[in-house]
Amino acid sequence: MKLFFDLETNGLNSNIHSVLSFSGIITNDNLEIIREINRFYYPAEGYYNSSATRINGLTKEVIDKKRKGEKYSKYFKDDKEIFWIFRAVDEIVAYNLNFDFSFVRKAFYDKFMEIEPDYNISSTCTFGKTIGKLPKGSKWPKLKESIEFWKIDTSKIDGNYHDGRFDNLCNYLIYKKLNGYEPEIVYKEIENIEIFIELSTKIRSLKNENKELKSENEKLLNKNEELENNIDTLKKFKNNIINNYENLINDILYQNKDKIKKIVKELEIEYLEELENKIEYFEKELNIKNNNDNFLLYQLGNFLEIKSEDDIPF
Repeated sequence: MKLFFDLETNGLNSNIHSVLSFSGIITNDNLEIIREINRFYYPAEGYYNSSATRINGLTKEVIDKKRKGEKYSKYFKDDKEIFWIFRAVDEIVAYNLNFDFSFVRKAFYDKFMEIEPDYNISSTCTFGKTIGKLPKGSKWPKLKESIEFWKIDTSKIDGNYHDGRFDNLCNYLIYKKLNGYEPEIVYKEIENIEIFIELSTKIRSLKNENKELKSENEKLLNKNEELENNIDTLKKFKNNIINNYENLINDILYQNKDKIKKIVKELEIEYLEELENKIEYFEKELNIKNNNDNFLLYQLGNFLEIKSEDDIPF
């Protein structure tokens, strides 16, 4: 669904002025109008800006008359149904989108942060699209000048410029012209429109959740790819370190080969000397052992009173 909307405000500054009228057109994807909304509100700031009312004509008396018998909120910022309509649609369209949406954003600031036009709602500014079609150097067109540029017939629309409904129907017709449709007003009746909007809101919420899940999944995939790249980088770094270390050792050995040969030779000499000393030591030990054996035999002979070989009893 798409929402075409136009606001009449109590001034030009959304930080200090509020919305006096909201005109909305809800269409299906074929740009057939399934609901129109026209509501009027009192200024939340508590006074009427004469500069604004002089243009839009929305004095207290006019608003009282327009609201007669209606039960929606006195102030735009408290109209929850409008909030939910913004939540239900897939695209918002306004003639001067940045200006009008600044008042919507301000009114629903706490509830509305997730529906920024550049975040997850498609948006079209028919004013901006028209500028793009004008000759270079043209001044910024008023709504009436855009209607004339697109050669759109507004004779079947009740009201006049600066009437919210009139301006919004012009916005709707310009959008149709921009997208290759005949600029004519087409209605399509839908039973139980409130239930339809509620279901559309839920569908939109599910779409947003799906977008968020896809976004998270994409982030995880990117993170996984980043980790794999880091692992490959670390492996290459490790191999480079090993190769560099081996090359370094080889360079050190090559650069100090003469010193190493000298050291090896000295070690060989020391080893040979040590070996000779050990051989000499074992020879001495062996002599001592032999002498000890002879002494033991002598003692045994005295004990057995053996004087000659003939006295040995075995």
